[in-house]
Amino acid sequence: IYHSPRAITLNRLFEKVLRDDLNSYVYDANVAGMTYVVSVVPSAYRLSVSGYSQKLPHLLDVVTSRMSSLIQEMKEGDEAHPALAEIFLKAKDNLLRQTKNYIFESPYETGSYNLRMLHESPAWHINDYMGEMEGEDAESEPLTMKECAEAAEKCLFGRSKAVSLCMGNIDEKGSKEVEKVIKKLQKGNFL
Repeated sequence: IYHSPRAITLNRLFEKVLRDDLNSYVYDANVAGMTYVVSVVPSAYRLSVSGYSQKLPHLLDVVTSRMSSLIQEMKEGDEAHPALAEIFLKAKDNLLRQTKNYIFESPYETGSYNLRMLHESPAWHINDYMGEMEGEDAESEPLTMKECAEAAEKCLFGRSKAVSLCMGNIDEKGSKEVEKVIKKLQKGNFL
């Protein structure tokens, strides 16, 4: 995910589009006290589900299945899915605004970020991300929905390794169901 500013920006866009899209799919689960979190970290996608143990494997399956089908829809392009293209543009605007608002973070957050810039290699600066979304480079090579889907697909279904932790009130049978969903995702069997 973190091999270039463009790659991380595209994956963060996919995260935002996915989160917006999943609202309608998991609304009832949220009302029932179950939650999910999908986030992009420099090394991976992080997916977490919590709530009632007997329904967690199903929620995980819904989220991962939707991740895969969303990738396919995004690859089909703007003309095939105009509503999805609108969500993508909204996500791009929100990500740009969020990135620009970095300068308004607390001094602790700003200091931590700058320290990370000194210690990590490779480290991309916030200006590199903004350059992917606005400016001359962004105008000559704009971020597209199809490219976003391809970047997410590469990170999710390429050379991947899944690690899971099942804890709390989940039995062995539930843990095995979670394992099946994860293996299905790893093999890209949703497509």
